[in-house]
Amino acid sequence: MPRSWKSTPFKSVVFALAVVLCAAGASASEVLPLLRSNIEVSGEYIRLGDLFDNAETTAATVVFRAPSPGKSGMVSAARLMRIARSHGLYWDNSEGVRTINIARAGIPIDSEEIVTAIEAAIHSEAPLAESEHTYQLEVTSRDEDVFVATGIDPRIEVTRLSFNRRSGRFSAQVALAAGTGTPPVTVTGRAVEVRPVVMFVRPLARGEVVRAEDIEQRQVAIRNLHATAIVDAAAVVGLAARRQLRPGQPLLSRDFERPRIVERGAVLTVTHEAPGLTISVRARALEAGALGDTIRVQNLQSNRIIECIVIAPNLVKTSTTRTPIVISSN
Repeated sequence: MPRSWKSTPFKSVVFALAVVLCAAGASASEVLPLLRSNIEVSGEYIRLGDLFDNAETTAATVVFRAPSPGKSGMVSAARLMRIARSHGLYWDNSEGVRTINIARAGIPIDSEEIVTAIEAAIHSEAPLAESEHTYQLEVTSRDEDVFVATGIDPRIEVTRLSFNRRSGRFSAQVALAAGTGTPPVTVTGRAVEVRPVVMFVRPLARGEVVRAEDIEQRQVAIRNLHATAIVDAAAVVGLAARRQLRPGQPLLSRDFERPRIVERGAVLTVTHEAPGLTISVRARALEAGALGDTIRVQNLQSNRIIECIVIAPNLVKTSTTRTPIVISSN
């Protein structure tokens, strides 16, 4: 006689099976892998534990090679699902993602540090005769955004250098962390011989006197430098501009003169000194002059033209004690 489903033994079997299925479901929910929202690794390889939470015993399994330090790469969700299942990790992509971005941490290397190392290497191979001259690099190509792996102490070293002194062209191989497996970078360009020269930081009008805060020194290529370019900042302080001068341009000796303290056409005082005698007259300047210049003036009373030395603003003295001073024709 068939047993009724209500019979006690059959109910026990059904109940036991339900308990097992519930337990299995609970267990499955506990170990369900969850894709991490931000995936960044520091090492050379990517493991399942880097990609998923709840990776359990498969967490240490290596599945990809990581991108270069400081870089990132994309993996399709379909590929990741296949790889995960091949290692016993069942990810159902409930998030509905299509691609996964994986980044690798890195320590950025300042490009100026690389340039400085190359400049030092070029100076060592081809030293310059003038101590104030140096090399300035014009880099034409190099790896952008250079990084080394975290946990590595960067040590920048030029391991190979090719330099043509005549053309200035160079190619350098630079190790960023020798002995750590970090690949070197290659930098190419031209090394230009430069020296510091004086430039203005603001425009100067004709006749304006130069102050110390108006000037600075900047490096300029020797090939573009005029023979009379001013290299000593102190040499122009206190001088006046002969013409309007713009900032950011090398200054030349011919651009300056001593400040004029007597202008042409100005009425000034002429003094004449002789033993026991001092005479002063009024005169008109026929020439402009700076302190110490010898200029021609015309006596306003006698109309006689004489040479005088500028000693102060609108004040001159006769050039010799024998210079005749005719005060009046009456």
